[in-house]
Amino acid sequence: MPEAFDERALDMNAPANQAAVSAGSSSTTQLGGGGQAAQAMFLSSLGLMADLYDLSIINLVRPTLEEHYGTMSPLENGLVSSAALLGAIVGQLLFGIIADRFGRRLVFVCTALLISLACLCSALAQPMFGLSIYGNLVVFRFALGIGVGGEYPLSAASTVENIDPDSSSKALATVMAGMTLGILL
Repeated sequence: MPEAFDERALDMNAPANQAAVSAGSSSTTQLGGGGQAAQAMFLSSLGLMADLYDLSIINLVRPTLEEHYGTMSPLENGLVSSAALLGAIVGQLLFGIIADRFGRRLVFVCTALLISLACLCSALAQPMFGLSIYGNLVVFRFALGIGVGGEYPLSAASTVENIDPDSSSKALATVMAGMTLGILL
């Protein structure tokens, strides 16, 4: 006999270790409607699309940066290219722990704000604080990576938890396909 549906699963503010959904519940029970599940999937996919765009855009703007600010040293080139990826590793670990303690909704909002702020700072970067533009880009892109890294597991978890178990793998693949679109942009 299936266990009763745990209402705490609907509360994204509840810590993850308190939210449990029984295998017998349906996606419409968990989400309050199939349309809401589709909307959540679309928004998660759109967010991941923007994240991958932000991660890969540096390769397109590098020639312009070097034209205006001089050629990057091999160290600067490596740091600018890898800072966001290193930040993503930190973000996955950091925001996963924070989401377990404080709930996914709050952490999702924090990752979105961090990504937005880091993107704005990257776009407006210039030599300041005793650092070259490349040094500042390393700092801003590392912060961007932390936000993006926090968003990956949260998108996956919210998608899988709020979709019928029989179709959760298809839903997750659809959401993650947004990353491919982001690279194509």
